[in-house]
Amino acid sequence: MIAAFQGKAVRGIIQLAADFTLVVPSFIMAMVFSALFGFSPAGAGVIFGIGNMGQYVNQAYDLSEGLKSREFIDAERVVGLGKWRLLFFHVLPNIYRQLLVFLGNRAAGVVQYAGLAFIGLGTDITNPDWGTLLYQYRAYLTTDPALVLYPTAAIAVLVLFFHFMFDSTGGREEAETIYD
Repeated sequence: MIAAFQGKAVRGIIQLAADFTLVVPSFIMAMVFSALFGFSPAGAGVIFGIGNMGQYVNQAYDLSEGLKSREFIDAERVVGLGKWRLLFFHVLPNIYRQLLVFLGNRAAGVVQYAGLAFIGLGTDITNPDWGTLLYQYRAYLTTDPALVLYPTAAIAVLVLFFHFMFDSTGGREEAETIYD
């Protein structure tokens, strides 16, 4: 939002940071981070959050840029509303639904940590998580497939839960706009 309503210099810096996170995959950043500093679920969340930030920045920028030329934004500027108040009380309420739907559709990213644990870069093996369980029990796939089925089903249910939870926030009504 700030990139759409600030000058070219601020927009350039924000877009550069967003483009950097798009160029360097978060999975690679997480592998480098785990090799250098060790790995924890909190650290994974931070790395995956920073690594996937570019997509959300670009989405928020495009939505805010579309609102920038709307008549109600011009009317608020004419009345003398400050830039920050305009952003948080008029732009954000008009774009948050689409951002939540985007977040729900990107919920498959929560399994990235399980992917790292599956290849052996997760936390300590004595702290089981879904990726570690898949890694340990892959050898039993032919003899006892339920050992692999349960963590896989849990990951699938979690991703579907996030998708349906955020998709039901009203993002389907993209044509509706909130006017204050």
